[in-house]
Amino acid sequence: MTRVAIVGNGGSGKTWLSLRLADALHVPAVHLDLYRYDASGNVRPRPVFRREVNDSLVRSADWVADGNYLGAIDDRLALADVVIHLDLPVLVCLAGVLGRRLRHRGRRAEDPAHVDRFDLGFVYYILTFRRQMRPRLLAALGDSTVQLLHVRTRRQARALADRVAVLGRLPD
Repeated sequence: MTRVAIVGNGGSGKTWLSLRLADALHVPAVHLDLYRYDASGNVRPRPVFRREVNDSLVRSADWVADGNYLGAIDDRLALADVVIHLDLPVLVCLAGVLGRRLRHRGRRAEDPAHVDRFDLGFVYYILTFRRQMRPRLLAALGDSTVQLLHVRTRRQARALADRVAVLGRLPD
């Protein structure tokens, strides 16, 4: 069984890494943003989001799931074998968001039918993530017994994806 949860700031590369790991491990990728927002970028009701994500994760023996959503993280941590925390600098994350906006023309990389949300609120979220969200995320991860990998640079993320592609499994 391989169940990997990927968390981190917006623009840190969660979706990029989840797509590569899911491909290398031959498991489904679960993108939490596609459950949280409809195709137009509107927020879906929290109970519906949580139920659909949990149903998707419980239904499959193997998966790679990307997204934070601290209100539902305990469910994922209880199921995950490994959590990968992308802990990149804020400016790298902002550059990542701007780059994907240009590359994908405002659409989601994992599903072009969905709008990639981008507004001042999202920029504020990225800018304040280290101060506001990161401590809460680390506390949730610290309360868990799941294996935790910290990735602090894009180079480390690429190296991890390359290593998994070669090994066909996560490194020990």
